[in-house]
Amino acid sequence: MSIIHFTINFRTNQKHKVQDFVDDYKSKSGIEILELKIEKYWKEEDQIQATFFTKIDLTRSEEKTFEILKMANNLATTRHHCWTFNGPHESG
Repeated sequence: MSIIHFTINFRTNQKHKVQDFVDDYKSKSGIEILELKIEKYWKEEDQIQATFFTKIDLTRSEEKTFEILKMANNLATTRHHCWTFNGPHESG
């Protein structure tokens, strides 16, 4: 079992827009979102940041990388099309 951490910044001051995006992403990707936090981003006054985790049943790095890329690609099909994907990062 592997855990994937998401951090997504939104240029908005309205938390409901971020929640709508997360709900849309969840339904399109089919992932379970764990420990969702939506709060003001401390570095930028006009941004809100969402952080959450999901778990996947993959152990090989190649499989995890491919799955992460598929999840990132789903971000491009949501309502917001200006995003960057950083990763993968493997600790240990």
